[in-house]
Amino acid sequence: MKPTVFDRDEKQAISAKKPSATVRGAGELSSGDYAKVLILGAGEVSGDVRAERIRSFGSGELHGRVEVGSLLVTGAGEIGSDLVAGRVKAIGALEVDGNAQMERLSAIGACEIGGRALVEQVSILGAFDAGSVEAGAFRVRGAVEIEGLLSGDSVELHLGGGHSTVEEIGGARLEVWRHSFGKRNPLIKALGWLCNPRRRSHLRASTIEADDVYVENTKAKTVRGKRVWIGAGCTIDEVEYEETLTVHPKSEVGNRTKR
Repeated sequence: MKPTVFDRDEKQAISAKKPSATVRGAGELSSGDYAKVLILGAGEVSGDVRAERIRSFGSGELHGRVEVGSLLVTGAGEIGSDLVAGRVKAIGALEVDGNAQMERLSAIGACEIGGRALVEQVSILGAFDAGSVEAGAFRVRGAVEIEGLLSGDSVELHLGGGHSTVEEIGGARLEVWRHSFGKRNPLIKALGWLCNPRRRSHLRASTIEADDVYVENTKAKTVRGKRVWIGAGCTIDEVEYEETLTVHPKSEVGNRTKR
């Protein structure tokens, strides 16, 4: 799964034939096809927009559907409908009211997707909220809240900045770690809200299922896997495993079933 917005020929055609636009201050841009869009300040785009590249510095609002090859948000950005993009990078806060389909998503701060997120690679430092997520590689250092299913080939959560909630997690490999990364990374250490060592974070889930499961500080009803490792700080009602099960002495596990 690799969502592609524009191929090379399309990008060249857009750059050659479509205009570029800059929105300054509290200005407004109408919907349309653009080569490049630059938002400086509290600018708005009134309708659907299609562009090779969009950059927003300040508090940009795009009220319609957005199709873009590359999106950069520095500050606060809001998309009022669906997002289809190649690469998305956010430093600050990004909110997508509808569904999102992306090749790559990287964010430092807060990212919220109101509907379903379909993305090949996710890397978040901060907070991530979504209705549901289907990803190739999903990595978050911080807190997540996902109302439905989080599925991925590789899912890695480093808990911090508050409690996390995911209704259901599925994939090939799942890792859930207590935060310990602030001591090694000065950038993360500077974000005190995320790496406060006195604030213990945990993950709460209904069902967790993967071939390889490693969890810490997790509360779940059911955990299923071939190879399951229950680390410290967990409360699991039931574990179903095929090959191996290891339980930390500081965790509580109810029923244990080998399939």
